[in-house]
Amino acid sequence: GAIMLDNKNHDKDRLLLAMLPHVVFDGWSLKSLAAGTRDLNGEVTQATLLFPRGMRDLAIHFGDYIDREMLTELDRIDMENLSVRERIGTSVLLRLRLLSPHKEAIRRLLSFLALPGNHPTSFKITMKTIELIT
Repeated sequence: GAIMLDNKNHDKDRLLLAMLPHVVFDGWSLKSLAAGTRDLNGEVTQATLLFPRGMRDLAIHFGDYIDREMLTELDRIDMENLSVRERIGTSVLLRLRLLSPHKEAIRRLLSFLALPGNHPTSFKITMKTIELIT
């Protein structure tokens, strides 16, 4: 049920956050993922079970993680009294603020997503966020 999904998301979040500092040096790569896994001393489910499609799954999860953080923050704002333009503007600014600590990792992610085989992954991440914001 939902508890297992939450635990899986928790493990995915922990591994993603452990990996991000290594992405600065080694990009969105198995080397970064292995380093993040080592940092957690095996405290999460095996990375290949959490992210069977490797970096593509991690990229999607990073988008999902930031989306969830954004929604948590937006819940604290009275969006009902804002116009559509104000709601979108607030959401975009909030998202940018949440992304700002990860600037270099995002730069490396954009390079990864620009590779020809990764365009569908990039599109999927973008469309999910747009749906949440609008």
